[in-house]
Amino acid sequence: KVAGKIDKEIPGISELSRRFTHIDDAQTEKHETDNWVASIGGSSGGYSSSASNSNFNSSSLKAIPSQDAFNAAPSSERESLGNTYSIGMTVGKKISPRWLIASGFNYMNQSIDYKSNIAVVDAGNPSKAFIADLALESSAITTTSSYTLNSVNEFFSIPIQVGYLIVNRKIGFQLNTGMAADFFVRNKLADEGGILASYTDGGGKNSSYRTVNWAGLLGTELSYKVAKHYRVSLVPGLRYSFTSVLRPGTGSTLRPFAWDLGFRFGYIF
Repeated sequence: KVAGKIDKEIPGISELSRRFTHIDDAQTEKHETDNWVASIGGSSGGYSSSASNSNFNSSSLKAIPSQDAFNAAPSSERESLGNTYSIGMTVGKKISPRWLIASGFNYMNQSIDYKSNIAVVDAGNPSKAFIADLALESSAITTTSSYTLNSVNEFFSIPIQVGYLIVNRKIGFQLNTGMAADFFVRNKLADEGGILASYTDGGGKNSSYRTVNWAGLLGTELSYKVAKHYRVSLVPGLRYSFTSVLRPGTGSTLRPFAWDLGFRFGYIF
């Protein structure tokens, strides 16, 4: 009642109050939409690859170490599930109170086991662990006793994602979608029994792997603001390769599908 009485007694005070309120709201909205967030973190999970159709055949054999190996058809069989992890940084920018865009830089590691009875041979060097998926026409292949090997792929990844904040309070929840350019670093095949030497493919024009691969990203983020400038997040996500990580010359296709759970620690500017 007193405030209403004062408003009536002092002409223009209500209009002045509304103007200050409008200015304050505009400044708050501007502050919210100008936020930058820089995060560091990592994730781990599992992945699988789509079916591979290899053009590998016994005519590529150049040497046979034993009669038993000769009687066994050359083959390598991939396990159904592998492991993946990544570490890196992300920088995000709010473009409206609920929409944001983010990018960053990550190191990604994907490993999976194979059962194989083939090896790649090179004059003057020991036989190396190998799999049919990587066999090019120039590959010098031989059969050997069945063994287990671990295949590790390494990539540098640059993602671009758009996020929508469903809950935008001290506890936040958002949906993320986007894509990533994955730059191949190397593949290493290691015989877990230690009998065959390790085989490494470092990329380049003679590599079995593409230099750049494209993947789709989909995920969520549950965050908690622990202080004015700091927040922590749990980030479950899915990743699917649009293109095969192998070159067409191998006759095989590998499109990894990965799922992981990440943790991020962020600073709000």
